[in-house]
Amino acid sequence: MQQHLVGRLCHTGTVAFAPLPVSACWQHRGVRSGFEVAYFEADYWGHRFDGTTAAIEDAQSWIVSYSIELDAAWRTRRARITGRTASGLSEAELACDEAGRWRVNGRPAAHLDACLDVDLESSALTNTLPVHRLDLAVGDRAETPAAYVRALDLSVERLEQTYTRLPDEGGRQRYLYAAPAFDFTGTLSYDESGLVLDYPGIAVRARLPAFRLIPAALPVIQRSAMFASAPALAECSYRARQSEAPSMYEMEGASSGSATPRPAGDPANLASRPARRYREPA
Repeated sequence: MQQHLVGRLCHTGTVAFAPLPVSACWQHRGVRSGFEVAYFEADYWGHRFDGTTAAIEDAQSWIVSYSIELDAAWRTRRARITGRTASGLSEAELACDEAGRWRVNGRPAAHLDACLDVDLESSALTNTLPVHRLDLAVGDRAETPAAYVRALDLSVERLEQTYTRLPDEGGRQRYLYAAPAFDFTGTLSYDESGLVLDYPGIAVRARLPAFRLIPAALPVIQRSAMFASAPALAECSYRARQSEAPSMYEMEGASSGSATPRPAGDPANLASRPARRYREPA
């Protein structure tokens, strides 16, 4: 039977989340084109998230940076936001006390009272906050009004929204998210840490490729043993980078008038350089 929950604050053990990573990234696409990077810190008192999104939307570019402080129950306590557009700089500071009363830039904001989350139009990260705070079981539904901060001018309004926990799929948690003010309903998927993986029409999680050794580099490693020569290490590094990201090369030698410029890091460029010598400890 579906339960209807409003503002449940503490974890019940229904959802087990893995620890947050040090950082996460999202590629914004659909209604906007951009990129978001966030860093996470946790202590006994709660969490702090710092991040930045740079994007272009409706022919307008903007950059929004944020620092969000949460208590141990994942309730927003403070958010500092800065923005930059063609019109200039803007700032907003939101604070919420234990009673759920909000202040925006030091002034009471009664229209936000009883909101427990901040939600940034510029961020895919902030949809993580209610998921952790509510700890919904499959089939549960919760109303989660939020203090919603616009990207262009950092104006703050109340946003009514709901989350409904859906059955997991492929090891991913899924929630039906609805924001009637935007006539939006979509299924959001989350990873084991409760971070958004896919926000339809808004953003997808970007993952850095893991470094892997390629067969061509293995003989170099074997020959170099524990203390490899500088040219051997350069060859290994060069070949691995050539396989992983050939588009990232810079050309060495062009500025010096070389007739045959080579990619940066090519061992042929380094072989003539003296190997760095290390003194072994006494």
